[in-house]
Amino acid sequence: MALQNYRYVPGTIIIIGKQPDGDSVRFRPDDESLLADIYRAHLLRPAKDGSHQLRLEGIDTPETHYESKAQPRGGVARGYLLRDLIGFSSFSLSKETVTAAEPQTIQAGILTASADVHGRPICYLTFDGNPFSSGETGAISTKTLEASANYRLISSGMAYPMLYSSAPVDQRQTISEAARAARDAGLGVWAVDKTERFALTDLTDLGWASGSNPGEKEEDGTGKAQLIFPKLFRRGCDFLKSGETDLVEWLRKTESENDKVIIDNRTEVPLSQLLRRENDRYRFDADLTQAVFVEK
Repeated sequence: MALQNYRYVPGTIIIIGKQPDGDSVRFRPDDESLLADIYRAHLLRPAKDGSHQLRLEGIDTPETHYESKAQPRGGVARGYLLRDLIGFSSFSLSKETVTAAEPQTIQAGILTASADVHGRPICYLTFDGNPFSSGETGAISTKTLEASANYRLISSGMAYPMLYSSAPVDQRQTISEAARAARDAGLGVWAVDKTERFALTDLTDLGWASGSNPGEKEEDGTGKAQLIFPKLFRRGCDFLKSGETDLVEWLRKTESENDKVIIDNRTEVPLSQLLRRENDRYRFDADLTQAVFVEK
């Protein structure tokens, strides 16, 4: 179900004491009631300080702390979001938690129509130039989408596209086109992406323990750890933890991890069908800029 009308909710970005990454930050709405009637509002679980963990629509940045594991370029994407897009001039980390920031908070707004199954508002993060007033609901124009933090993360190559069936087709097309342009230009993640064919024997093939200092080459994706599509990284981490020996077979047996994917806008297949094992490597047979995942 694609939801066409989004509500504008102004509020505050909070990072001190939080663990932001490249596609998710804590946001405290000025008026919590504005989220009361979005789809799946009953799943929302604000923290004691009133903040919600956001899920930025249409994008997936390399992980900084999934199950205490990190990917190449995760820290790069986080820095770009917090400094270049949101506007924190500086921030300090202890492990993955922000201990200090300047300024301490920043005003922003979100355009949201729903929450995901984990209770996170699925949204576009907006700043100056947003055409909506507080609480106003409407369709998102291409111009508004292109002014969002989401789009800038995609167009700069800081993020992979993460297209879900719940997003309107025109939004998916805009994000897909921006992702293809970034890929064609070899920007950001696309310069070092190994999703098409990657090794998966242990964690060091894909990343390292979050909060550690892997070194500049590892962080920028030119070291031993291969940068792959973050959803596959998450599935790979869970697979390695399972003790199984074949990722494809593990996905087939683990329904909750075997996402449904729409290919060429017409064929729905399980994620396992898009992966092939080739000796000690796996090949992913889909175009990441066009694959659409079925929202759970």
